[in-house]
Amino acid sequence: MSQVVVDASFYPHPNCVDFFCSLDGWKPHPLYFHPEKQKWVITLLGIPDGKYHCKFRINGTVWVCLDNLPKVTDHEGNQNNLLVVDSS
Repeated sequence: MSQVVVDASFYPHPNCVDFFCSLDGWKPHPLYFHPEKQKWVITLLGIPDGKYHCKFRINGTVWVCLDNLPKVTDHEGNQNNLLVVDSS
């Protein structure tokens, strides 16, 4: 089990950012804006090793992938980020 920190910058600055992941059935997890880092941040605790598809939703309507994370296409043709968790 691992702790994973995901941070991201979005321009223009959104009002809210949610993180969704295949790890838990695509449930929304809010990111929090860190004023000193000028980034949106989420810390995920107790994540089992594995590869997970994830995506971000901006202001409740716009779905995006991050350019600094690997991207994959799922079996339905959707592009997602790939989150790789390896505690070794």
